[in-house]
Amino acid sequence: MGGLWGNRRVWEQIKTGMIHWKMGNDDIGWLLIPGNGKTNVKVSQTTTSLYLADPKTTRFDIYVYAQNAGLDAFDESVWALPGMKLTVNTTQKRVSVESIDPAIFEKEQAVSEHYSAITKVVFELPTSWDDTKPLIDIIPKR
Repeated sequence: MGGLWGNRRVWEQIKTGMIHWKMGNDDIGWLLIPGNGKTNVKVSQTTTSLYLADPKTTRFDIYVYAQNAGLDAFDESVWALPGMKLTVNTTQKRVSVESIDPAIFEKEQAVSEHYSAITKVVFELPTSWDDTKPLIDIIPKR
């Protein structure tokens, strides 16, 4: 797990947060929080926490690559992915979970590798949010 705090520059090559894990087929699964200036990320030994960076933000996105994980793997509170279970603690409204075109993802996120199955999870924020509180906590369990 890794995270970045304080980057306000929108730059697709920077990722504000990442979690990587080995899936059962020796492929590497990952969760990506884009470097779009909307969020900050704090990482502890057990948790990746997203915080509001831009008070004008109304939505934030999380991208996941986990081959053979269907959209039903993304429950409201647990994402049961190949090789990893992610507990998701949030009060934010999840507005969509969708498979997206990998070519569009690669272009928008400045990714040079091709991934066959990208899932985009979108959350909506209330109009006023206390930026000292996490928007979401993600807790990996193998």
